[in-house]
Amino acid sequence: MNEQNYDDQKITEYLFGSLSSDETKRFDELSFADEEFAGALAAENELLDRYARGAPAGDALAKFRSHYLASPLRREKVKFAQKQKSPAPLNRSVFFFSLRSRFRSLY
Repeated sequence: MNEQNYDDQKITEYLFGSLSSDETKRFDELSFADEEFAGALAAENELLDRYARGAPAGDALAKFRSHYLASPLRREKVKFAQKQKSPAPLNRSVFFFSLRSRFRSLY
């Protein structure tokens, strides 16, 4: 992607299912096709870290559970984060790229 037209807030909205269907589809495609965007998904890692440590509450927790956990792939990411639970944020880039590679091999 030549021009960055996403930010951490948009990524969080994507992860919570708050974007339009067109934006969601674009982000879904970018997550597998664009290395720069995949790197920007660090917001997802932070979200997973916070969830694993029990940090989200209220509306954010409800959105996380209702949307993010609806995907089997995302539930696997949560299981991984919970197994690796620690006080410091975790670097799961290797795990993310492994999942990404497995997903690509399906298509």
